[in-house]
Amino acid sequence: MADWKIAIGRGENGKNVVRNYLGNKSGYGKKKSPGRPHTYSRREKRLLIKEVATKKVSTTEAKRRLGLSGHRSTAYMTVKRSSYLRRTKRKGKPKLTEKHKIERLNWAKENMCWTKE
Repeated sequence: MADWKIAIGRGENGKNVVRNYLGNKSGYGKKKSPGRPHTYSRREKRLLIKEVATKKVSTTEAKRRLGLSGHRSTAYMTVKRSSYLRRTKRKGKPKLTEKHKIERLNWAKENMCWTKE
């Protein structure tokens, strides 16, 4: 029987549905992977982001602590893509005031010649 006759008899939309089924009965309807698998699972991604956010460590250090495989740039991009964390510029240290400079100079003059005790 022709594919198109089977399709019409079953009420299918097209003969390609029947042809695909007849061509691969064991694999029909099983979805194939759409591409390369992810390096980290969803759980590993959450753990990595949590480690970086709470422990204030680099992505490389967090990856090492968690025992994750993969390249360091993979870990970095995982954290960068997170909507939970955003990179911020570190705050600078305040500049020395004149009072601080004088106190440091006086301390240095007093302690210039140390002796072994």
